[in-house]
Amino acid sequence: MRKHTVLQFPRLKEIYRKKRNAKIKKVGIIFLIFILFITGLSLLSTNKKINIQTVNINGNNVLIKNDILKVVDQELVGKYLFLFPKRNSFIYPGQKIKNSLLESFNRISDVQIAKDDLTTITISIKERTGIYLFCDQEGSEEEAEDCYYIDDVGLIFSEAPYFSGNIYFKFYDNRKDKSHKIGENFIDKDEFVRLVNFKKYLDQYIIRNNALILKNNEEYEFVLDKMADEDQFPKIFINKNSDFEKILNNLLSAIETEPFASEYKKNYNNLEYIDLRFENKVYYKFK
Repeated sequence: MRKHTVLQFPRLKEIYRKKRNAKIKKVGIIFLIFILFITGLSLLSTNKKINIQTVNINGNNVLIKNDILKVVDQELVGKYLFLFPKRNSFIYPGQKIKNSLLESFNRISDVQIAKDDLTTITISIKERTGIYLFCDQEGSEEEAEDCYYIDDVGLIFSEAPYFSGNIYFKFYDNRKDKSHKIGENFIDKDEFVRLVNFKKYLDQYIIRNNALILKNNEEYEFVLDKMADEDQFPKIFINKNSDFEKILNNLLSAIETEPFASEYKKNYNNLEYIDLRFENKVYYKFK
């Protein structure tokens, strides 16, 4: 039996052609409406009344406002898909501005962006505070040291001028295989916090300390304050893997126990070191 296709019948063929043309026309109309809609949105999005004209900067104490604005302006230049301006207050790249500021300025620890109105945004920054100093190598008091400001989590964020005396607590890195850059932590954050807490305990219960030296073999040396005009500072030796709370309790107990208690009070200026590297033992030496 012979098979027939729809196209073999003229009437059906005409109906098929009309339906196809109607579909093409419908798609064309929809596409045209879409193009007109996008064009209209694009034109509307360039209206100055809804584009960012003013950028306010708050919280900068050290950083220069114009330097910050340059980074912000770079992110607001241009258009999305060559159609919509990045300055449009409804679609401006807030997260990208925040990321660029954090990457461009190590001193910035946090960025908040708020839209005041359709033409104004306010960028509030939080600058890192130089709480301690990090120095490449321990030097003599007469030598100018290469030091950097670090914040409360041990992040190196800016070069520091030379400070004589003990204005800042200093971290010295005497390790052989050391590696550190501005914008990075010189040691693990958790380890840094452990050391700072140890330092604060010494300050509060024993004696003020001025510096910490990172040594090879995972050892640390805390440099204590001196009571008299002596060349040598007494030190406390500890291991990185020690239980800090335990060795602090051992030290406090030793200072309150004879004969060390009396020697410590009467002869502190001649103290060379206190060694806490051995579990449950406190070794010390006087001149």
